[in-house]
Amino acid sequence: MRNWQQKVIDKIIRGERLTPLRAWLNPSARKLAADTERLADLLTHSTKPINPPASLRNKLMDELETSADRGMQFVTTHDRRWHKLLPGIQVCMLSRADSHRSVLLKIAAGYALPRHNHRRIEQAIVLEGSCYSGDVLLKTGDFFLAQAQTRHEPVRAVEDCLILVIAHK
Repeated sequence: MRNWQQKVIDKIIRGERLTPLRAWLNPSARKLAADTERLADLLTHSTKPINPPASLRNKLMDELETSADRGMQFVTTHDRRWHKLLPGIQVCMLSRADSHRSVLLKIAAGYALPRHNHRRIEQAIVLEGSCYSGDVLLKTGDFFLAQAQTRHEPVRAVEDCLILVIAHK
C-alpha cells in the first residue's frame, strides 16, 4: 500500500474530511482526489465473486435435503422471533403445520390472555413463572390439557410467565 493510500484510509477511519474545500484548487489536492477515486474503485471492483466448487455446493444441498427428510426442525434461542399478541403478551411460533402448532407464550406479570375457545386439543406446560388458568394456580413445571371445542378462562400471570403451548388435532 502506498503512503497516500494509508493516509486516506486513516482519515476515513478517524471520520475526518479527506480534503478541505479550498484545497480542491490545489493541484496536489486534485491528485489526492483522483488517487482516492482510484482506491475506491480498486476496493469495490477488485474482488470477484467466488463460486464454490460444484462438489461443495452439491454436498451442502444434499445435507439440507437430508435434514428435511429426517423430519427435524430446530429453533435456537437466537432464531426465535417474538411478536406482540396483546399488551403484555408476546408469542413465538416454534412450528406450524396443518396438524399442530407449537408456540412459546410470554405473559408479563399482571397481564392476562383473554378467555378463548379451543378448536384443537391444547397441551401447555409452564416453563417459568406462575399464572392462573381460570381459578387454578399453575407454577413452573405444571401441565395443562384442554380438549377441542372447550372454552378456556383467562390466563392471568402472577409473575412473568413463559408457557410452551402445543395444539394438535
